[in-house]
Amino acid sequence: MTSRTSLRSRLVPPLVACAALLAHVTLMYKAVLRHTAGNVSYPVDDTFIHLALAKQIAMNGVYGVTPHEFTAASSSIGWPLLLAAVMKVSGPTAWLPLVLNGVLAIGLFFAANRAVHRLAPDATTATSTILALLVMAFTPMATLVVLGMEHTAHALATIAFVTVATTWLADGSDDAKTSWRRVLPVAAWAGATTLWRYEGMFPVALVCALALARRRGRSAMLVAIGGAMPILCFGLYSKAHGSHFLPTPVLLKGRHFDLRDATAYFDLLGGDLLDRFGTEGYALAIAAACAGLAYYLIRRDGFWTVNVLACLLVLGMILMHLELASVGWFYRYESYLLATGITVVGSTLARVLPPRHELWRACRAAPFVAGAAFIGMVVLAAPLCRRAVQANNNTPQACQNIFEQQMQSARFLVASFPHEKVAVNDIGAVAWVGNDQVVDLVGLATLPVAEAKSLKLEKPLAPADVVRLTQGVKAAIVYDEWFKDNLPPSWLRVGRWRIDNNKSCAFPTVAIYATDPESYAKVIDALRAYAPSLPATVAAEGRYADRPTSPDRLRAGDRVVVETSVAQTSGSYLVDNDGTIPLRGFGPTLVRGLLPAEAAAEIQKRIEGKTSPFGETKIHLVTRVSLRGPSIHVGGRVGSSGEVEPSPPTLDAAIAAAGAAAGANPAGAWVFRERHGGFVKLTRADLEGGALVDGDIVVVP
Repeated sequence: MTSRTSLRSRLVPPLVACAALLAHVTLMYKAVLRHTAGNVSYPVDDTFIHLALAKQIAMNGVYGVTPHEFTAASSSIGWPLLLAAVMKVSGPTAWLPLVLNGVLAIGLFFAANRAVHRLAPDATTATSTILALLVMAFTPMATLVVLGMEHTAHALATIAFVTVATTWLADGSDDAKTSWRRVLPVAAWAGATTLWRYEGMFPVALVCALALARRRGRSAMLVAIGGAMPILCFGLYSKAHGSHFLPTPVLLKGRHFDLRDATAYFDLLGGDLLDRFGTEGYALAIAAACAGLAYYLIRRDGFWTVNVLACLLVLGMILMHLELASVGWFYRYESYLLATGITVVGSTLARVLPPRHELWRACRAAPFVAGAAFIGMVVLAAPLCRRAVQANNNTPQACQNIFEQQMQSARFLVASFPHEKVAVNDIGAVAWVGNDQVVDLVGLATLPVAEAKSLKLEKPLAPADVVRLTQGVKAAIVYDEWFKDNLPPSWLRVGRWRIDNNKSCAFPTVAIYATDPESYAKVIDALRAYAPSLPATVAAEGRYADRPTSPDRLRAGDRVVVETSVAQTSGSYLVDNDGTIPLRGFGPTLVRGLLPAEAAAEIQKRIEGKTSPFGETKIHLVTRVSLRGPSIHVGGRVGSSGEVEPSPPTLDAAIAAAGAAAGANPAGAWVFRERHGGFVKLTRADLEGGALVDGDIVVVP
């Protein structure tokens, strides 16, 4: 009976959590596939960076996102290697990170259940099952699995390391004959922890410090060597290939303290840590619980006990992570803290609280203490619940965001410029889909860019560096907000794609640039060729979308009056940059390129069958009441490229509006003009009096 009970307590909790996770992930990914029209996607572009790395390792033997050069573009040592090993057998498939994370999640639940048995030996199967479900819900494991990155493996390794390390440290015996054998599992799990994430050095350092306090210097050295070994091996390999010792993402995303500023000293001494506790409520909740439980148990049982050491390790990890590492980035960087913290706090509470049959009696004996404890637990659990609910709600939409923005950018560039040099600020999907000459303007996969930014993620590239690093680039897709006025004037923005309900991308709108005056027309034509493939939920705007048509057709900037059967819907509307009008009660309606009568029919078609607070609506008439002036674009050697409003619309007026740059040759300017057969190149002599028409692109050499 004892063995059967033991087997049940070891198998039932993790298996129940696995079943709950499988159901949750299945429902979540069904929602993802509905959002992405059946296409595999992930909530962040970084997942595709790892897929691209693994593909090149497995297929070409090159550690890089392209087959041409080494790039340390991952902040995980082990994850790209694991993906590559499996990919060598299965072939490159986008489903692989999702499947591997599902398998690793099973291992995590078994590791957490083992920790419960070590920290609360008398815990019932029901208690262990509840704790496993809390880990599943609050980490939250479903989002972690759908993320498809190394964070599940990192959380698993951290839980296992804390379990074996605290058991070893709490053991007071120090027999020299068995000490090496007992410390080897600790050193092995220390290496596993840092293999997945560099933050694994936080618990390794804490365990070494405790081992030294326990007067186990040689054992502490062995644990330190085990934890440092993956970092040392990869660092030497990276240096041998001309890169830095640490991966580029670690250098870019790490905390940077500018000690030339006096305030940085106060941040380093705890000011920044306190500020982070104020914004990261889940961390404060777990840290407070660990501190309170550790204090209580030290007074009751002494310092060198498994539960005290586990609580102190979690508390130390939280403090070190908030001080030295990043948080957020779609619920992932701190996930190992939550998985380990919930396991340790839950297990310790199970050990501290009286058995169930005595708990009610204790509550009745001290109702005020019991009430205060219950309220405290609810307050501490609130930020974890809030975070878990947000993650559950945001994950499918985030996958849609990446599919609509990064994946569309990748498909466009690979379809139109498969073997030509392009530039992006999100490299993962582009490299995974197949472009083999790409400049990463953030720097994760292009080391010269990272070095030009002084290895600081938030620092923008200087204009001269953009020019230097993008030589030969034909097209670029970037966030304007990240570059402001730093893009070369020879770059002409020819389009923008905007997504709605953004939960994951840095910004909802990406800009598409033609980076070489000779390629302006080519990029516009390529965008138009790709336009039918663009999801209907992506709003398109810019020169390529608002093509010159007959003066009778509607364009962005025109104003129309819509007359309907409902007074609230009738009124004056400005055609937005994406070619829509914000029809009250029905949302944006695309009218760009339509005659007013055609627009009326299209609006009627859109609203039929839709519910509206205004009831049934009939469109009577659409009338244009004001016409936008000619849209002229200028690029090349000018002060600033883009759309100008020259008055009158002549070649010289357009150049004056854009401002000729030093060394420019306004006399040699030419014009790309769109005709039915495509773009034609017109010189000054071809223009009657230098007159321009709507849609002309002026190039100043």
